[in-house]
Amino acid sequence: MAEGEGCGMRERCSGWVQTLKGEKVLLTGAIYIKGEHVVRKKVGDRIALRGGTFVPRFNSSVTAVICGDLTGKNVVDVRRHLSEKLLEVEEQIRRGKHVHVVDQAGFDLLLDGFPARCRVHSGPTDV
Repeated sequence: MAEGEGCGMRERCSGWVQTLKGEKVLLTGAIYIKGEHVVRKKVGDRIALRGGTFVPRFNSSVTAVICGDLTGKNVVDVRRHLSEKLLEVEEQIRRGKHVHVVDQAGFDLLLDGFPARCRVHSGPTDV
């Protein structure tokens, strides 16, 4: 498996998510595709079309989190505007397991078959 593809156990990543293929994908916040709000079921279908698997709850299999719009959502770290799922990403990183975090624009790129920036590079403070 090439670097950046489905390998959540590496301590650091290249800074890029090459594809959704092989990724176990969790969503946080409202998800928009090309600017249009899309319900989670349909987002999961789009992830599957690119070879990934939608995961409804955080667990040890998650390799990527798509960070949508958290406005009006359950933000548990108000100072840094992080959801519970993003705090779990930080915890996984502290334990040595990298989990990609991709923003809305990056998710659009991945759905179109292009690489996207991983918003986590060297540690939990980068989430």
